[in-house]
Amino acid sequence: MRYFIGHEAKIHALAFSNCGKYLVSAGVDKNVFVWDTSRGCLVTKLLSHHDTIHTLAFSRDGTILASGGADDCINLWDMRRLVDDIGHEELNNPEGPLIR
Repeated sequence: MRYFIGHEAKIHALAFSNCGKYLVSAGVDKNVFVWDTSRGCLVTKLLSHHDTIHTLAFSRDGTILASGGADDCINLWDMRRLVDDIGHEELNNPEGPLIR
C-alpha cells in the first residue's frame, strides 16, 4: 500500500493511466496531481482550474489527460510533455493545458 500526500482538501476524482504507471487525482483544492505509482512520488502539479475539479479521464492511447470542474472548463493536457523523462521533478504547470 502507498500513501500519496499532497492535496490540501477533499479529492473528488481519480484516474489511472492506461499503462498503470500514473495515477492522477483532483478535487476541492483545484489542483491536478500526477503521481508515479511505482515510485510513489509526485510527477507534477497542474494548476489551471478556478473551482473544484470533478472528473479526470485519459484518452485511449494515454497521451491526453482531461480534467473538468465546477468552473465550467475542460482542460486537455499532453501527458508526453508532462512526463517526458523529467526526472520526476515538479513542473508546476508547464505551459498550461493544450486546450481550455
